[in-house]
Amino acid sequence: MSVFVEALTEHYNENHDTLIKKVKNRVGGEYNAEDVVQEAYTRALTYQSSYDNSRPFAHWFSTILNNTTRDLKAEERRQGMKVEMTEEIEESLLDAHEPGFTGFGLISEMIPKLMQPDRMICDLYFNKQYKPADIHKVVPNVNPTSIRQKIHLFKVAVKKELS
Repeated sequence: MSVFVEALTEHYNENHDTLIKKVKNRVGGEYNAEDVVQEAYTRALTYQSSYDNSRPFAHWFSTILNNTTRDLKAEERRQGMKVEMTEEIEESLLDAHEPGFTGFGLISEMIPKLMQPDRMICDLYFNKQYKPADIHKVVPNVNPTSIRQKIHLFKVAVKKELS
């Protein structure tokens, strides 16, 4: 195993949860923090050639994490995102896995009426059970926070139609 992979693995094992807590307040919630930390580790792999193993790994990774956080916040400003999807909000909305849920037909009717990329996002989420972070890999021009927001808005629309 390379020196870089060893350093990255050790850093991840020792710091992942701490980094999420650190970033959580800067990005508006745990979901965003998880996305930022995951993206920072992905970027670390991408930019591993810039790592100088004579210097502390944590300092190098901290720069990547700060840049990733900044990039997410800038993307949110460009897209006008203001609402962080929290677990409490998401759980209080439409839960398609509840016993007796009758909205699957409605979901199937409503998804094709959406404009892209919302149609693809909702199809992946509701029909193929993708998670927002995985959807981001398929629909890279939309950040994970926007994906969660689009899912949230669709759930609200379905819930409104059901009532």
